[in-house]
Amino acid sequence: MQAYKAPVFLTDLMNNWLLFHNVLQNSKIGKIGLFEWELRPTQKSELKIRKKPVIKEFEQYGKPSDLNIYFFELNSTTLHVFESHGFSLSGTKNIYQYVLKNGKFYRNDKPLISFLS
Repeated sequence: MQAYKAPVFLTDLMNNWLLFHNVLQNSKIGKIGLFEWELRPTQKSELKIRKKPVIKEFEQYGKPSDLNIYFFELNSTTLHVFESHGFSLSGTKNIYQYVLKNGKFYRNDKPLISFLS
C-alpha cells in the first residue's frame, strides 16, 4: 500500500469517503483533488443549462493513468465524487452523488455524468 498523507484541502467528509470505500488500499491513486461545477447554456438553447466538471485543485500521487478522484462537497452530508480511470481517449469518467446517513455512504444508482474520455 502506498503511503498516504491527506491533502490539506480535503474535508472530513471527503477523507471519510476515501476510508469507507477502501480506495487507498485497493487502487493506485494518481491524483486526489477538488472540482467545481461550471454552468453554461447549451449551444442549441440558452434556456437549457449544461453542467461541466472543472478541476480546481489536486495533488499528484502516482501515474496519470491510475485512478484519479476529485470531490465536490454539496453540504455536510452530500458529496459528488468524480472518478477518472485510464488514459485520455481510452478511459472512463463518472460522477456519482453520495449521501452520508447513519455512518454509511449511499450512492445514487444513476450517475450524474458518465462518459468515455
